[in-house]
Amino acid sequence: MKKLFLGLLAGVAMLFTACQDEEVKAVVDGDTTVSITAQLPTGVSTRAYADGKTATKLTYAIYETGQTTPLITGNANFVNLKTTVNVRLANGKTYDMLFWAQADGAPYTFEPSTQKVTVNYEAAVGQDEKRDAFFKAETLTVNGTIDKTIQLKRPFAQLNVGAQDFVAAKTAGFEATQTTVKVDNVYTTLNLLDGTVEGETSVTYALANLPTEDFPVTLTPAAKYMSMDYLLVADYKALTNVTFTATNGTHNVERLYTNVPVQRNYCTNIYGNILTEEANFNIEIVPHFDTPDNNFEVVEVATVADLATALEKGGDVLVVSDLDLSAMSTKINITEPTTMTLLPGITIKSDAQPAGIINDSELVINAEGARMEMGRQVVWNHGNITVNGGYFSTNVKNGGTAFLNDESTDNTNPTITLNNVTVDASFYAVNAFGTVNINGGTISSTSSNKYGAWAYCVKIHKGGTLNIDGATINGVQGGVSVQDSGSYATIKNTNIFVRNSDESHHDAYYTLYAAISGVIEVQSGSFYSDNTRCAYASDNDTSGNPNGTLILKGGKFSARPLIKNNPNEIVSPVTGFKYQEIVGDPLYKWEIVPE
Repeated sequence: MKKLFLGLLAGVAMLFTACQDEEVKAVVDGDTTVSITAQLPTGVSTRAYADGKTATKLTYAIYETGQTTPLITGNANFVNLKTTVNVRLANGKTYDMLFWAQADGAPYTFEPSTQKVTVNYEAAVGQDEKRDAFFKAETLTVNGTIDKTIQLKRPFAQLNVGAQDFVAAKTAGFEATQTTVKVDNVYTTLNLLDGTVEGETSVTYALANLPTEDFPVTLTPAAKYMSMDYLLVADYKALTNVTFTATNGTHNVERLYTNVPVQRNYCTNIYGNILTEEANFNIEIVPHFDTPDNNFEVVEVATVADLATALEKGGDVLVVSDLDLSAMSTKINITEPTTMTLLPGITIKSDAQPAGIINDSELVINAEGARMEMGRQVVWNHGNITVNGGYFSTNVKNGGTAFLNDESTDNTNPTITLNNVTVDASFYAVNAFGTVNINGGTISSTSSNKYGAWAYCVKIHKGGTLNIDGATINGVQGGVSVQDSGSYATIKNTNIFVRNSDESHHDAYYTLYAAISGVIEVQSGSFYSDNTRCAYASDNDTSGNPNGTLILKGGKFSARPLIKNNPNEIVSPVTGFKYQEIVGDPLYKWEIVPE
């Protein structure tokens, strides 16, 4: 197993000095001199990177508080990292002052009328120290002459990558000469007044020669500095994805790092064996001030034994190789908060074991571009699980559930959240009490009674809650079933298709089935079944049980929903809505629209 460490370290805050060149737009009687001095604090980095010396141009704007039209704007040049700006302001009034410092010709535009700075990434190149910049917003009430020093700070995170295996890679025949980095979740606009960012985007910093400086983290063995970039980010810690590529001109080494933390005015350092096949790496955020580090450990696994050990320990687990769990004699039991990330292209598979993973804690699975192909279950859930992307399948036709909220637990509300997930189940795709959230994705089941047993694609029971938004549900013997008192489903922007398994079997059942006081609320979407009963509220075929309820506020249907009676009755939409017949559509015959 290889390990990845993350520490937290505050970025360098800057102070500046300069000559001044101001445009005065308003002079008020009774004004007084306000002197603002900006300077670089002691203890700042002595390295060329992050020493602040490239930011030689200061732009400032002064507003009466609450206004967006500047009273005064000005420019200044830094001399020995120090400047003093003198302005005359009215006594008794309060002002907002905005300061922006950058290198001459840097790709930033400060517009005083909007109080915003925009970033141009079109020509972004790695290792560009001229992209370093600083800002400050100051609110000041004038009561007599003021002489004030202010401190500017970076709106950026600095991203550094270092290779501890540079020499080993060179010995093996690969000597990197240039690098490029792609980073998700960076921003194009900064509001200088309130510090907020907007315009989220992904940025690729073009190939550049390796830095000539020493890597900013002291390590054994020492790391070769591979890349340095400034990222406009928010003032809170957020996670992003970093794609790092090193090249010698003919051969590339590419690494994808997911869930990398970045934060304004902090350095994020990624380092370790990043060029060789071992791909051992560390991620660290290091403060420039003396504050305790926040560390977490990520374990990289390439064997079944490593996976079981890592998941049972908890933390961040990175799966880097295809794994076959079929020979495992016991299930993997997760009892600590765990994030399992499968690299794109990775497949975890198993035969018809009851379950590969049992979750008794907080589990996150990141599987975009990856697969888990299991027997009866993917995850048997007693806690809370969130799945982001990926393909998940089961292959046992007479039982099992891909994602199961198990009621045999003390947790009264286990939760499953599926975000843009593809599930291809042979029996239940989801079977749960507690809470289930399905956001986007495609959830399918091929279950049919021709295999001796059958299941709905998604089933909620025993007082559970189901929320489906923007998904596609495919089933044979049923789409969504909601049963038992207190069970409630809300469905919107979702398409449900229920079709016969083949031409010789008429095994399609209902897109929606509400039974034994279960409730399904339909807000929007489309619902098609090869069965003449498209949606049905019933007693689960047991005399004496109460029927379920269908609350209809929208949607298109292949036939009008029914409630079990003698004879069956058409379910009326809620007050304010009505059925409208659809003409000429081969699938849908009725639509619920506002009256």
